[in-house]
Amino acid sequence: MVSRDPPDKSEQEDWPRGWEDDRLRKLTKGLEATPEQRLEWLEDAIEMAHACGALPRTRADGWSPPDLLPSK
Repeated sequence: MVSRDPPDKSEQEDWPRGWEDDRLRKLTKGLEATPEQRLEWLEDAIEMAHACGALPRTRADGWSPPDLLPSK
């Protein structure tokens, strides 16, 4: 999982203040993650989505919802 440890004191003092600065910091923080960290985050997010029921479950009879995207 991606580290969610609080920043050390020196990094915290360099944090910009304000909504836009916070938004930009979040965007650039994601770019610092390695592909392995991004994949781990995605796996965690999918696991959480399944646990809370946000993703459809497979039915016993094999039915699945129709594909809403047009076929090519």
